[in-house]
Order: sequence, then C-alpha cells, then structure tokens
Amino acid sequence: MNTKKTGEAPGKIQVCVLPEDLSSVDEVLRSYVAANEGVFECTPPESAEGTWEIKQVLDEASSDMAFADFDNDGELEMLTISPFHGEKISIFKKTDAEKLTFTADLLDSDVGPANVLHYKNNGEDYILSANREIDEIALYKVEK
Repeated sequence: MNTKKTGEAPGKIQVCVLPEDLSSVDEVLRSYVAANEGVFECTPPESAEGTWEIKQVLDEASSDMAFADFDNDGELEMLTISPFHGEKISIFKKTDAEKLTFTADLLDSDVGPANVLHYKNNGEDYILSANREIDEIALYKVEK
C-alpha cells in the first residue's frame, strides 16, 4: 500500500444536528474544508430546515489549511499545503472581503509538508512543518 498516495477520490462534507444546549460550545459561524478540489467555506443554516451554504474560496488542491494573522494587520491569512499532501506551503492574504480572494507567498517547495503548526514566541510568528518528502522538521520564522 502506498501511504503517500491520498486524495484521489472526491470528498464529502458530512454534518449533524447539534444538541439544543450548546452552552459548553463556542459559537461557530462557519468552518473551512481543504480538499483536492480546493478550499471551501461552509456556513450552517439558520434553522434545522435550512440548507448549508458552501462556497469555494480557493481553487487549488489543498490537503490542509489554517488561519492566523501572520502580518499583524488584524486580518487572518490562510496557510495551505498543496497540492493534496504536496510540497508547497502558501500563505494567502485576503484582498477583497466580499469575494474572499487571496494572494500567495511561497514559503518553500519540494518538501512535502504533512503537518503544519503556527505559533507565536516573544511576539514573533513561526511555522513548524513536518516535511515528509525530505524527512525533515523545519522551523520557518515569518518576517514582517
């Protein structure tokens, strides 16, 4: 079995009805899903009879995505791994609040990031990446 070969089949988004008492759950207004077909924003209906709104915010195969304010401008940027479990880590900055379009900065290539973590230390932003194609764990400092 080839464990590195994933994401060839179209995915599904499965949801469920939440319990009436959500006092222990933070309010969730939307969620995001990364897939071979791109990144999608999923917004739940206002009532149980309503329908989910699903819109594509990035037309690039991505296996993972995370949001953080990498440049300290008060807006969240989107970090993706692409193509699906691929070798490219990109950060997309929202350029138009209505259209949810993004611009990208390439951090690295040909490394095959499998898992990525953003964290802050002493006011500095860092990205930790498990780069499976080159058997490496890399630490990237985000320059502003």
